[in-house]
Amino acid sequence: MLGNWTKNGQPLVNDAQYEFNAVGRPTPYPILKNSLSLPLGDGKFHSDHIYESTVFTATKDEMNFFIYDTNYSDNKGSLAVEIAQVNAPSNAINIWKGEVSSDGGPSPAIQLTQGKTYQIVVTGQMSLGTWSKNGKQLANDACFEFAAAGTPIHIPCFQNTLNINVCDDKFHSNHVYQSQPFAAEKDSISFWIFDTDYSDNSGNLQVQLNQIK
Repeated sequence: MLGNWTKNGQPLVNDAQYEFNAVGRPTPYPILKNSLSLPLGDGKFHSDHIYESTVFTATKDEMNFFIYDTNYSDNKGSLAVEIAQVNAPSNAINIWKGEVSSDGGPSPAIQLTQGKTYQIVVTGQMSLGTWSKNGKQLANDACFEFAAAGTPIHIPCFQNTLNINVCDDKFHSNHVYQSQPFAAEKDSISFWIFDTDYSDNSGNLQVQLNQIK
């Protein structure tokens, strides 16, 4: 909370990217900063207050985070930050990275060379529903439904046109999943999120496609 004023009985509240509640419609106000100046989020307000960066290559040997405000005297609370390392073979070359939206829209078709070896890495979490339980909102990563569901439930929602599996039947608390290296059988691949109802979805997953030399 970055302030103590209220409007219509609602206190001012902030998440990493937006100011909301007392201001009515959420207002972009990115307060979570980092020493590498990496952008966060996708330009949209997330009702689950989860925002992610794209996959990035470290340019320095350390990183720190801080909250930006013009007056810290009336602030309270904290944000939870998680940073996950995406492990790729030393001979891997990234050929595509981008976001795959929870609205079901497919990624662009990424060109492959048949017979060459590739690996898919998927990170992040999103919401494939609006219901909550015990004060926790439903959340999904590439392979599991968790949070409001209690014990994580294996629901692989991340799909691709080559039917390459990124799930290993284990829930990863850092929400990073990767396929086994595979030989391309076609000359392109695209990705999408599968759901039976997209109307209440929000967020996206970060996807990286590497070629293994």
